[in-house]
Amino acid sequence: MGYDVTRFQGDVDEDLICPICSGVLEEPVQVISLPALPDQSQLYHPGASMRRSSRLPGTSL
Repeated sequence: MGYDVTRFQGDVDEDLICPICSGVLEEPVQVISLPALPDQSQLYHPGASMRRSSRLPGTSL
């Protein structure tokens, strides 16, 4: 999904790493809040956020 971190020289800011696939974000989307994870805002890839929401009860994107 995301870019492999080894493609980049030096460190990649951890805010740019997808928490689902561990790749560097490519076309990120921001999920403001999910019912199963209140008060959490995070950046994901569109496909990664869909996979994540399908695993959480009571969520849909």
